[in-house]
Amino acid sequence: MSHFSFRRHAFTLVELLVVIAIIGVLIALLLPAVQQAREAARRMQCTNNLKQLGLAMHNYHDVVGSLPPAYVFTGDTSHDRIALWSWGAMLAPYFEQNSAYDRLDIRGNTAVAAVNNNAKRNIIQTPLSAVRCPSDAGPEKHNDSVAARKYRDTIADVNRHGIVSNYVVNNSSGQIRNFRGTPNSDADGAFYRNSDVGFRDLVDGTSNTILIGERSYLHPLAGNNEPQGAMFWGTSGYFDGDGKGLGSVSAGGHRKINCPENNQCRRSYTSMHPGGAQFCLGDGSVRFIAETIEHNTNANVNSTFEFLLSIADGNVPGEF
Repeated sequence: MSHFSFRRHAFTLVELLVVIAIIGVLIALLLPAVQQAREAARRMQCTNNLKQLGLAMHNYHDVVGSLPPAYVFTGDTSHDRIALWSWGAMLAPYFEQNSAYDRLDIRGNTAVAAVNNNAKRNIIQTPLSAVRCPSDAGPEKHNDSVAARKYRDTIADVNRHGIVSNYVVNNSSGQIRNFRGTPNSDADGAFYRNSDVGFRDLVDGTSNTILIGERSYLHPLAGNNEPQGAMFWGTSGYFDGDGKGLGSVSAGGHRKINCPENNQCRRSYTSMHPGGAQFCLGDGSVRFIAETIEHNTNANVNSTFEFLLSIADGNVPGEF
C-alpha cells in the first residue's frame, strides 16, 4: 500500500521578492492612470465652476445692462485704503448666493463695515466650492501671515478674513490698470475699477474675448511658492502703479500663463492643471489654454493670447 504525503511548501524568499516586484510594477503602471483620471475629474469640476460663473455674468448683464466691475471704489480720498466689494460680490445673487448677498447688504454697506461685523464676517469666511478649483490644495481662506506677505499695500481686514478664490477677471492684455485706456498701457480688458463694460463693447466678438481665468493659490513654478490666489468678496480701493489691490481680483497679460517669475505671477493667470489654465470666454464657453500659446509680453498687442484679452484690438485670434 502506497502512502502519499502532501506537504504545503512556504514561499521561498526569491518567490516572495518576485511577487512583491510584480505588485510594484502593477502599481507603477496603474498609479499614473489613476492620477490622470482624478485630475480629469477635478478639471471637469473646474470647467463647471467657470461655466456657472459665465452664466452668472450673462444673467447679471441681462438685468444690469453691463458686466460687473472688477471692484467698486467710492472715490473718497480720505479713505483711500478702504476695501470695497468686488465682481464676485456683485455676481453672488446670480449663482445661488442670494442669501449671502442679502445678509451682507452689499448695495448699502462697504466691505470694511462687513468684516467689522461678526455675523457678516462669518459669511465672508464661509468657503464657496463654486469659486475653488479642486486641483488647488490651498487653504479655504486667507490668514494674517499670508495677507502680510501677499497684499502689503491693501487693507488688512478683508484680506485676512476673505475666502480664497481661484478665479479672476480679465483686466488687461498688459499690466493691471485701474482705468480704461489704450492697449497694453491701460486696462483694455473687460474689468477694471467701476467698469460698466457690456457685451456691445466686446467688438472682437464674445467667443474671442476672455472674461474669467484661473489663479492658483500656490504656483509650482514660482520658486519660493509664495501664496497668490485671489480674493472673492472684496478688494482694496488703494491702487499703485503695480496694481496690488486690483490684482487680488483680476489679472493681466503682462506675464505668460504659469510664468515662473513669482512676484509677477501673483497678478497673472496660473493653475494647478498640467500644461495650462482654464478660461471662460464672453460667450460662456470654457476653454483650456496651453501655456505654450503665442504670447508676446512686449508693449504691443501682437500675439494670440493678447488678442483674447483685449476687447477691441480688432484682431481675430484664430485657432488656440
